[in-house]
Amino acid sequence: GAAVTVQHFGLLLSGITLLAAVPRVARMDLSFWTDEDWALCSYVWGKHVEEADGTVTFHQTPWTDTLWFCKRANNHILYSVLSRTSLAVYNSIHGNGPDRISEWAVRFPALVAGLGAIVVAALLLRRFGHPVAGLIVACFLAIHPQHIIYSSEARGYSLMILLLLLTFWMGFAALEGRSRWRHWIAFAVLEVLTLLSFTASVYVVALLNAAIVSVLWLRGGAMRDSSSRVVLGRWLVVNAIAAGVYATMALPDIVQTLYYLEHSKMFAWHMTLGDYQMLWAQVFTGQNYRLEMVGNPREFAVTTIAGGWLVLCLVLCLMSVLLLTSLVHLVRRYGWTALLFVSPVL
Repeated sequence: GAAVTVQHFGLLLSGITLLAAVPRVARMDLSFWTDEDWALCSYVWGKHVEEADGTVTFHQTPWTDTLWFCKRANNHILYSVLSRTSLAVYNSIHGNGPDRISEWAVRFPALVAGLGAIVVAALLLRRFGHPVAGLIVACFLAIHPQHIIYSSEARGYSLMILLLLLTFWMGFAALEGRSRWRHWIAFAVLEVLTLLSFTASVYVVALLNAAIVSVLWLRGGAMRDSSSRVVLGRWLVVNAIAAGVYATMALPDIVQTLYYLEHSKMFAWHMTLGDYQMLWAQVFTGQNYRLEMVGNPREFAVTTIAGGWLVLCLVLCLMSVLLLTSLVHLVRRYGWTALLFVSPVL
């Protein structure tokens, strides 16, 4: 990667990002699907309601619902705020009332976040001295079917991916060199924003923080090194403040989410072989393992191609070999700090 100049890297990354925008922009004006529609009406926009006299009036969603209503455990708070702001700006520019809707305006933050994640992923690997790997990752994200979907639907997934990458970057920056306060503060702010974009990202954030503590412990000889204790103290301070801020902002949503998950029949199931097939197919190929709507001519699944299960197994084996090879390289180059690279994968 040393032969890749800054200019060449920038030009290639710009080209990849522009090409990545094509399939995403093409999906921006599609009709809203079930989860998008429910979240839009409940948290972002509002509903048309028939009154007692038979007239139909528009009831705009109050901001309190945008921030603290999560009846079906699907309010991606930060995205709801950005999406509502985007729609309000769009309607203001075009002179529309609050009852007008635009698929483009509602999904615009997801598009920006999705394309931003492609850029940040490439820059992050370039920051670690692997510009070619960064461009490969950018290409992978650009064509990955699931990332294309996330970047063009009114949900917080693409925003979560972008913020996780930035959180990881700041965590790594905070552990190297002089470990400045500004890096730790940025790390704390970003992890709060990540959690607000998608509550379930708490698992990745927790693993990342566990990796940071492990690196400090192993690198500092079980904390006998005074500099490691100083860094650990800063980590504790910013995380304590971040936890307090997040709990204050999101506690009502968390309580509603836990109640819904406990009482909803939708989640009253255990993972079967078919569920694992769908999981691994989506992770490694970006497609479902089997068709969910057989009559849909536009739906594609691994099983629709000849020997689909064999293709999935080959992809799994190839990705596993690449992952293990990469881990060996990371450990050799970065030592215990390689745990930071592993934590998001876990």
